[in-house]
Amino acid sequence: MATREQDGRKSRAAVKAGAVKAGAVKAGAAKAGAAKAGAAKAAEPSARARRPKTRDRLLNSAEQLFALHGLESVSIRDITESADANAAAIHYHFGSKADLVAAIFHRRAETLGQRRSELLTEIEGRDDIDLWDLAEAMVRPTAELTADVDGGRYYVAFLTALGGNPDLIHVVIDAYEADTQRIQKVLVQVTPDLPQDVRMLRYAIVRDLINRVLGQPDGQLKQWLSQQNPGAYADIEGRLIDVVVGIFDAPATKPRRRRRA
Repeated sequence: MATREQDGRKSRAAVKAGAVKAGAVKAGAAKAGAAKAGAAKAAEPSARARRPKTRDRLLNSAEQLFALHGLESVSIRDITESADANAAAIHYHFGSKADLVAAIFHRRAETLGQRRSELLTEIEGRDDIDLWDLAEAMVRPTAELTADVDGGRYYVAFLTALGGNPDLIHVVIDAYEADTQRIQKVLVQVTPDLPQDVRMLRYAIVRDLINRVLGQPDGQLKQWLSQQNPGAYADIEGRLIDVVVGIFDAPATKPRRRRRA
């Protein structure tokens, strides 16, 4: 009988020990779960902190959309949906679509202008100025910007779209007027035989050409060349500099009369 009571006590003790162990496991799991939930909650602000602010998202989305589709084809709704922002966000942060366009332009204009100014300063300090060096100063800053993974390539295409808008082109002209004057002064020195009107026409063509070629690194030009002559697009920066030199170096021919049939 004593043995039976002892067995009963052992059984009850085993049950109690199992219950204690199960409780400890449950408490440990709950504690671990709470710690995991706390860590996840603590990580939420970091994830939100990594996300660009609404104003930056609007600038990035609008810059890309304008570059790909043009200014007139992109609506306020297109921009806010792409930026994951509410419908009133553009009015709140910028005021209007035109103000947004100006903000996109000025965001990178200073960097582009400063880089070109550095190259021009280097050229202006030389005793002998070469046309190729001036062409490099015109092409390289834009080429460097298109290589910027943070959106520079879209900015250059955006400039091309902006240049096609008569109501906003003054923004570009005013911002780069100082550089334009400096380039014109050097151009006179390296192209002394060109009439001024021809020089200005070629300069205007070159400016537009640089933005159109470099602003569409995966566009029609590259796609066509990839089929016709793979590799021709290699070192596009250097080859575009050569094209610019050729444009300015070509002689100015006199107008010819058309022959009558």
